[in-house]
Amino acid sequence: MKPHTPGPWKAIEWATNARTTVVSDARVGRIVVAECSGQGRHTNESLADAQLIAAAPELLDALQAAQQEFLGLSSYLETCEPVTIIENLDAVIASLKAKQAKAEAAIRKAKGESL
Repeated sequence: MKPHTPGPWKAIEWATNARTTVVSDARVGRIVVAECSGQGRHTNESLADAQLIAAAPELLDALQAAQQEFLGLSSYLETCEPVTIIENLDAVIASLKAKQAKAEAAIRKAKGESL
């Protein structure tokens, strides 16, 4: 995959050609990632589109982390003795909860909900 504009991205109302703009402040100066004008659509829809786009870096990161966790967990469960799994269950649960929290934060951002 080619690198994308570094995150975090955020949806803002900005004086460009569009009602809502997605920007990254990760580099020197503000970089416009996307503009959501939604011709003929309501401002709320344009804002929702921009919030979804702005969450893309976090959604990708959370999904990649979850994928790695699932791969590791399935391999672990296939190769370990049941007693070892039970002995390490607290650590496994804690790791899953951490990935779930990361995914939840990204989803909330994509939906425009406060974190």
